[in-house]
Amino acid sequence: MPPTMEPESVSCAHGPVTSELCVRLATLLNDFNPAHYDHGFATGVGLPGVIGPGTLLQGWVAADVAERLARRGDRGRARLGTVDLRFTSPVLVDEHIRIDYAWEGDRAAVTITAARAGADGRTVATGSLRVDREGGHAG
Repeated sequence: MPPTMEPESVSCAHGPVTSELCVRLATLLNDFNPAHYDHGFATGVGLPGVIGPGTLLQGWVAADVAERLARRGDRGRARLGTVDLRFTSPVLVDEHIRIDYAWEGDRAAVTITAARAGADGRTVATGSLRVDREGGHAG
């Protein structure tokens, strides 16, 4: 049975999103959508510029959860079970990312915000996640 914990809010900072980062991720995933590296293509299809792939945000969520589990001594006994994100706005090159987690036990609501340095942020994704523990799903 998962431990009972008080609700906890955690924020994690990532970025900035760079062209190099987008190309490296595309190479790793063999996903060469030109919207992730070709400015002319991206603006030609109506985007404001090169956009970061959604898998970049998902990877940062996974890394944040792995770090949380390690800090709590849960590595090997728990893992990221599901992530459900709804993307509402593209992430642009040169933006910094803040991921806010509202944890209740082994579940968290997730809000991802993007902003250029010195600018107000905008929500780019919302969703939820669940941590699974040895012997079954989280409660």
